[in-house]
This record gives sequence, C-alpha cells and structure tokens, in this order.
Amino acid sequence: MPDENEKRKKHDIAEDIMKRLSSEIEKRGIDADTILVGSLARGTALKNSDVDIFIRFSRNYERAKMERVGIELGFSIFPDATPKYAEHPYVSSVVKGTKVDIVPCYRIDFNTPKISSVDRTPLHTQYMKEKLTDKSIGEVILLKLFLRRQGIYGSELKTEGFSGYVCELLILHFGTFNNFMEHMSGLSGRLIIQDQVKEFHSPVVIVDPVDLSRNAGAAVSNDSLSILKTASKFFCLNPSEDYFYYDENENIEPVNHERGTYFLALVIERPDIIDDILFPQVHLMRRKLDEFAKIQSLPILNIFDHVEEKTVTILMEFASPALPSVEKKVGPPAGNMNVVSFIEKHIKSPDFVRGPFVENGRVIIEVRRKITQFRDIFMSNLENINFGKNLSRLKSGTSIIDNQEEIKKSYAYREFLSVKSPYLAAGKDLKK
Repeated sequence: MPDENEKRKKHDIAEDIMKRLSSEIEKRGIDADTILVGSLARGTALKNSDVDIFIRFSRNYERAKMERVGIELGFSIFPDATPKYAEHPYVSSVVKGTKVDIVPCYRIDFNTPKISSVDRTPLHTQYMKEKLTDKSIGEVILLKLFLRRQGIYGSELKTEGFSGYVCELLILHFGTFNNFMEHMSGLSGRLIIQDQVKEFHSPVVIVDPVDLSRNAGAAVSNDSLSILKTASKFFCLNPSEDYFYYDENENIEPVNHERGTYFLALVIERPDIIDDILFPQVHLMRRKLDEFAKIQSLPILNIFDHVEEKTVTILMEFASPALPSVEKKVGPPAGNMNVVSFIEKHIKSPDFVRGPFVENGRVIIEVRRKITQFRDIFMSNLENINFGKNLSRLKSGTSIIDNQEEIKKSYAYREFLSVKSPYLAAGKDLKK
C-alpha cells in the first residue's frame, strides 16, 4: 500500500488540479463543480494508483455540450494531454509520475436516473466515505492485495475481475477480510450479496446501494470467481503473507519442460482501439478458433491469447501437427433411404479409400483428406472464422507461425508457461 508521502503527493496533485479547474469553471460561468473520486478519495488506494477527478455538470446541459465543455476544461489544465474515450470522452495526463484522469459527468442524487454510467461514480465515493471506518479501510486493502495477487483485481474487460468498489462493498457486508475468505472457501455456487431488486444472472451479484437496479459485480466472470474460490480454500488452510505480495517487475523464469506437443501461433496486428473494445474481441477470436479446431477434430490441448503493444497472438497447443491422411465419413443409419446416394457419392470420388462398412448401425466410408497439416487447415479457413469487428478487418494480414523454435522464443509462449492463476502460496505445505 502507498506510504504517507505518496498519499500526500497525490492529494496535493489532486487539490492543485481541482483548484485550477474550479477557477476555469467560474471564469467561464459553467454550472459545474469538481470532486475527487475513486480509491484515493476513499482511502483504499494501492501503491501507484491513479488520480481520478470528475467534473459534475448540471443536467440542464445537453450531453454533447457537456462532453465538449468537459474536454475543453481538461485541456485547459493539460494542453498536451491524451484524449480518451470510454462511454464518453475524457482527458488523461501524467503529473509527477502519477496518471491523472479528468472525467465529465452529470450531477445526480442517490437512486435517481443516470444519463451515463460514470454519473454514479461520485455517489460511490460519497457513500463509501460515510460507511468506511479506519479498520474497514485496512480490510479493503487486504482484499485488494489478495485479488491482485490472483490476477483478478479490476473490472476492466481485460481482467473481468473485482473492482475497487466491489471490494469495498464486500468488506462492508462481511466485516473483515478473513470472514470473506471463510465464506468464499465454502461457496459452491454464485456469490450473491443482498436481496435482488430485479433478477440478475451473473456469477457475482452485488446490488449497488447507490443504484438498486444495478449489479455492481456484473463484470466478474465465472473464471475469476472460480479462481477466488480455489485460492480462498488454500488461504484458509494455511494463511501466508505471500498472498498479499505483488511486484509488477518480478521476473521469474518459467520452467520450460519438454512438452512433446506442437504449437501454432496466429499473429495479427493490434488495432488502435481502447482495451474495453479490444479484449472482448480477442476473447471472441480465441473462442472461435477453439471451436473451429474442435469441429475439425484437431486435437487441441490449450489455447492462449497474448496482447502486446503492436500485435495480438493466439497460441494453440496440439497433440500433433497433422491429422491422419485418411478420414472416416459417417453416413446415415443403414435403414435410411439416403444410404444409396451417400455410398454412390463417396465411392465415385477420387479420394475414396475403403468401404462401405457399418459401425454402430451407420454406414461408413473412408476417404483421403486433401489437407492434413494444421497450419494449412487454419490458413485455408481463416475467412470463415469470426475475429470480431475490428480484428476481422485486419484478418488478411494474419501470420500463422509453426516454427517451433521461433514460437518458443516469443513473449506469448513465455506468458503461456508462466500462467499461475490461482496463485497458491500454501501448495507445497499441503503436500506434506
């Protein structure tokens, strides 16, 4: 967690920017105010966290004007800032090594209709500042550290994990980090907190006290929930400080066992879009490639996606590099009238090898496959595989790499070997 010097530095940065924004707002006669939001405002920030400042506009402004004026105010403070876009535009910059976001939104009250989802954020801050105590703030930080070690902290679509706000709601509900771990270690189904005002079907359901129609835990995937269930079991059996240690610069060499398998890497240019649009399409691309492999009876063992600054890689691991040269064509049941046409069609084919014969009541004919190498199978079928809207536009530039030495030198392969989620610090002790 950040030390007092880091906290003071970030608060000083926030106060200075808000003062300058307020002066600009007053000078322009704009009906708006500023507020510090997020974990820094609530005292639950981790080390190297961002500074989030919202400009709350009167609802009398049309949305287009609110967004335009909000961006203008941001650039009046940071002329060289980077414009970004989530649900609507905002301005991002770096001040003394700290990332600062200036986000326009509407000023709303509790449980009143929102215009955009970010309108709730100041209310989340207000609610938590009233509810959190010094003790519960410490418990929230423990939970955040634990989830970050598991790789499931953050509600971004890249992570599909637990947001900081969700961590705070969980501690308010369970009281302490240990109480929550005990609950999770015995949980067999979905995680549901508070009575539901409406039906939610997500793996995690946490009704947002600021907006009772919203599930605050909607971003959490079933995989992230499953990782938490597993890690909590091991933690409760053997608590360890290792579960809270995280070093983003940690560089542990992965163990490269000879796997005796075959890898294919599909590499495509990374489109210039925000992560929340990119990663769902990367995950879709991975799922569609996996589905295609299974439909084609390719013996796929693992499939893994890896995103770098300029490329997206899908790494696939197979039991072998090719299919047998002979394929069984399974025909209709022997009693079906289509048996005759099925047999005649395949016997007359230049690819015919053997048959007909019967297995489990169906007519079978063996034919020779035209394409057997997995690389060639994927290359000849790329046009028929959905990569998602933005990735599909770049599909023609896809490289399919099957050189095993080249693949094993790639960052994607290194990340594949390094995958460790859940992180189980107690694993070696449980083997005793």
